[in-house]
Amino acid sequence: MMRKAALVAVCLSVSGCSGFGKYISDTATLPGENPNAPAGSDLNMRRVYGYHTAETPILPQGGNIWPGPPPPLQTL
Repeated sequence: MMRKAALVAVCLSVSGCSGFGKYISDTATLPGENPNAPAGSDLNMRRVYGYHTAETPILPQGGNIWPGPPPPLQTL
């Protein structure tokens, strides 16, 4: 009888603030899941999860991209 009363008391005290369902979903997860892992579906997140990502590589462009020589310094 005491164990049943303690179980009811624990369930009621745990569900007092956030609700028992939220408490269970935040604390008990399936094996291999991390409730604190960042969520997202961007390219970087797909790489983090180990999924295949297909993106176009950055190719070099022709021509000179560097500016010319700096102008001469002024003298007195």
